[in-house]
Amino acid sequence: MEESQKRRISLVTTMGIPASGKTSLCQELLKFVSGKDSESRLFHLIQYDVIVPLRVQSQFSHHPNLAKTLRMNFLSILTHLIQVLQEGKSLTELTQLAETELSSEAEEILPKMDFISAFVSQLSTIPDNTTSSSAVSDLILLIDDNNYYKSMRNEFFQIAKSNGLGFCVLYPTAPLKVCYERNLERDEAARIPSKVIEDMSGKLEEPNPLQNPADILCLQVSDVLDPSTHQMIYDTLLYTLQNPIRPNLAKASSEEIAKERRICAENEIHQADLILRKWIHKELTLASFGTKGEALRKKSQEYQQKKQKVLEGLRSTEIQVTSSPGDEYEYHKEILGLARSVKLE
Repeated sequence: MEESQKRRISLVTTMGIPASGKTSLCQELLKFVSGKDSESRLFHLIQYDVIVPLRVQSQFSHHPNLAKTLRMNFLSILTHLIQVLQEGKSLTELTQLAETELSSEAEEILPKMDFISAFVSQLSTIPDNTTSSSAVSDLILLIDDNNYYKSMRNEFFQIAKSNGLGFCVLYPTAPLKVCYERNLERDEAARIPSKVIEDMSGKLEEPNPLQNPADILCLQVSDVLDPSTHQMIYDTLLYTLQNPIRPNLAKASSEEIAKERRICAENEIHQADLILRKWIHKELTLASFGTKGEALRKKSQEYQQKKQKVLEGLRSTEIQVTSSPGDEYEYHKEILGLARSVKLE
């Protein structure tokens, strides 16, 4: 297939501890994009927990190499999938490739053919290149996985880099207490042991774009149900389609790297904007009980001016925050502290 006929693909993976909102965010995004560019752009979800079910993951502690073997198989079949999609081959070739190349080390616990079948079963919405009129439509693959180590995120980044794909990480953040509560609301069969959530929280390596290229475009999301957040993510994913990872990214100029980091900064500003909008709404709601008319309007203007000064300061870097959006409580507290301390003329 000629280069101009190849479909553009972005590889998007989640990160975060169990019950932080990864699957919910992916599902909300799929709802949000349904109907948007449906003929020219496809969003497709691949869930690691469906391919490697929890009953198998519960045995990881008893079989030291099991998690590594299954993850290698997952990455291998994902790589084959991307190559099949790029080269205009039939999806039926994916099963043939996977069957001959995947490791059989975990055969007794998760037979290779069961693994392949579970993976392929999630590809039903991807049209076959050889029969579909949408053979060159854009495709965004959403990978729902925890990726709590930076090395895990880097594995997906390397796949994107090797195949000239767009790339992005989605990081839903939630306090540990909230994750515990959400986990208890799940069906018993879907619950994760609290100790696993606690351990993963302690092991999670926060995004660091200065040290890990995979984290250069990492969107941290505090409210997975917020439509404005969905629009921001959608716009960013379209950007990744138009700006795929180049194989020589490691040798990119300082200007090019700075451009990617500016995108991260805009994401942090967006989150600060959401925090301040909610704060203003809350403050004005409380004020409305004792303040009316012109006085309430003036108070609203003052709050908006404070918000604007904080956002302008963040954009110009005149205002520096010490906490990361990943630490939701501290970041929220610091942003509100900045707004409250603004002096209006």
